[in-house]
Amino acid sequence: MQVAFFSLDEEIKMTNRRVNALNNIVLPRLDGGINYIIKELDEIEREEFYRLKKIKEKKSDKLKDSNIDTDADGDYNASKRQYNYACTQKDDDIIF
Repeated sequence: MQVAFFSLDEEIKMTNRRVNALNNIVLPRLDGGINYIIKELDEIEREEFYRLKKIKEKKSDKLKDSNIDTDADGDYNASKRQYNYACTQKDDDIIF
């Protein structure tokens, strides 16, 4: 009977050591790894957001630059309107 209690006590101690190792070593390492992965994913997301924001900004600037055509009196898109007007007019046929 005493031998059974002794071996049972040894098994309980070994099991407690395993539980303590899991709680104090394995779980903190896993939590640290999870936190690192979350931080990296957040950083990648911020970089992607910033990159897309800059691309949108550059496209907007490029569009503004292409739309702004000024003539001598500062009228925007005046040259485009004149070109469109000239292209839409119908010329009378000239016969010599």
